[in-house]
Amino acid sequence: MAQYQINHICGHETTEQIYGTGVHGERTRQADKLAGRPCEDCRRAKALEAAKGRAAEMPALTGSEKQIAWALTIRDKQLKDLSAKTDQLNENVAKFAPQYPAQAETLSVLIREFVEAETPQTEAKHWIDSRSRDLAVALYERYYLAVEAIQNEINAAKKAEGEIKTAKPIPVPAPEAAPVAEMDDATAERLAGETWARVQDWYDASEVEQTRRELAAGDTGALRGMIADILATQAVSYGPVGVDRVLQTLLTREALSQ
Repeated sequence: MAQYQINHICGHETTEQIYGTGVHGERTRQADKLAGRPCEDCRRAKALEAAKGRAAEMPALTGSEKQIAWALTIRDKQLKDLSAKTDQLNENVAKFAPQYPAQAETLSVLIREFVEAETPQTEAKHWIDSRSRDLAVALYERYYLAVEAIQNEINAAKKAEGEIKTAKPIPVPAPEAAPVAEMDDATAERLAGETWARVQDWYDASEVEQTRRELAAGDTGALRGMIADILATQAVSYGPVGVDRVLQTLLTREALSQ
């Protein structure tokens, strides 16, 4: 490993620890990659400002200043993703509403009640503690199960009426799978460092120590959400495997064994 002075495109300079071999210029390429984007503070500030702008028409969050700043960005991303998924599912409902109006209304109510239950939360702590729960995915899973139950009811009714053929399946949009990149050792080390730096930045000394003990004991729930937040800001998607990779790197870092 080696330390590099990085002059970011935002104009700020940071000292970064870059891990891995440099035999074939790997560290230099990683340093160039870091220099080609804003520093972590600027990226975080930009995300926070964007979240504040979109939060103007939403209920204000309650909690400490740090909690609110963190929760704003979490809520912003969660609700953006949830809104996109809601639009997709409502379009799906509209496609089969002419054939199954009652069932379509049931699904519309399911979507609306899910959104109404999740979006009004105003405690910053709620958004922080539940940051590893993807609301868009949770809505999709609930919708899929509801469609499956409706399909079974329709087929059971047809069978009771003596019809042999089952009803035409209700279409459900397939979950979107983003291309997942493979994470190299240097990237895993860098992201592990960013994760632990954020722990130290957001938590007080006792909470940092508690997080270290939880990690050593294999209780990684809180850190998973934090790592997912950091991975979401990267130029490529690393998926759940990336979260596991960063966690494993954190477990083996010397700083956590002290």
